Amino acid sequence: MWDGLVLGWRTAILIPPILAMLVIATALTRALANHTANRSLAILLVVLVGTLTPWAIGFAGFYDRWQWLSFAPFSHPLAVAPLFYFYLFALVHGRLPGRLSLHLAAPIIFGAVMVISFLLPADAKSTWARISSGGFDIVVSLGIVVGFAMYGRLSWLLLRRYRVWLASERSDDDRFAARWLQNILIGGAALLAVWAVYEVTNAVIGLSYRGLMGLYIVIAILGTALAIEGWRHAHLPFPSMPFGLDAGLQEDKQAEPRPTLVKDANRWVEQIRQDRLYEDPEISLARAARHLGTNQSYLSRAVNEQFGMNWSALINGMRSEAVAERLAVDASADILRTALECGFNSKASFNRSFRAHHGMTPSAFRRETSQNA
Repeated sequence: MWDGLVLGWRTAILIPPILAMLVIATALTRALANHTANRSLAILLVVLVGTLTPWAIGFAGFYDRWQWLSFAPFSHPLAVAPLFYFYLFALVHGRLPGRLSLHLAAPIIFGAVMVISFLLPADAKSTWARISSGGFDIVVSLGIVVGFAMYGRLSWLLLRRYRVWLASERSDDDRFAARWLQNILIGGAALLAVWAVYEVTNAVIGLSYRGLMGLYIVIAILGTALAIEGWRHAHLPFPSMPFGLDAGLQEDKQAEPRPTLVKDANRWVEQIRQDRLYEDPEISLARAARHLGTNQSYLSRAVNEQFGMNWSALINGMRSEAVAERLAVDASADILRTALECGFNSKASFNRSFRAHHGMTPSAFRRETSQNA
């Protein structure tokens, strides 16, 4: 203990994630790829740090030692959910969503109230603290829960649409599937449930300042996980999903009759095999269309309707077939090296695709092939 301050276990638990998020937020501002998304994430991490700060310093006795810190505008919990959505939106579309002022209206109002409260004289602060502990705090808590639920759903739907689009445009769609964000969203749903339980418990029986520690540990864990995963993927150039995706496809549906489409689809797939375009780890629908002398929306339609699969499934199926052919010829070949030579860019995507195409793992396929030889 020193000068009224105490570095207890609660503060000690919250300080490491706070420092980690600040360091990563600073680093994200310097990342060149995904400029808008990375800066959105950096702002979100700073907001999460601000959400944890009052508790970290409060447990240490800062508010008892310096009472003028009451209502210091560190925390902006209403901004967490929309900022997460901004990050995902910018990652998917390469820009922020429209009507930012509408999304940020509630956080801005809350921030203004906190600034005004912080600037009040000491006596007025005490009076406002008694008043706000009733209706105002309940409204803020409801706003947090509603915001998490609404933006969580929007983020989930956006991530699903992005994955569908990626699979129709890219053969390396697994690189950009953002599965870590799916895990964060699941964690956010768990946080929402925990938060709701705490709020109901607090409303019914009343929780002490220390009684909310579990909630802030969950926030610290999720915030740190998001920071680490966001930094790990900060330099990955995510493809930007455009708007109006169906316009070109609808036009092409009227452009060619079914017999022509079937003929073109078979010819193009055969040419892809002969030219071994699938060996390019980053071969996209657009790049293949240029190589084949057609447009990507018609090529996409031909693949979908003739073969009943998207672009990713088609190319990764060809890659799986190529790996299987090589393993059948040389059972001693290194599986991962062979997969990379055939166009796969990771072991995880290769295993997933090979199993879907052949109904077994690559190792099991090699054993079965060698036994039948």
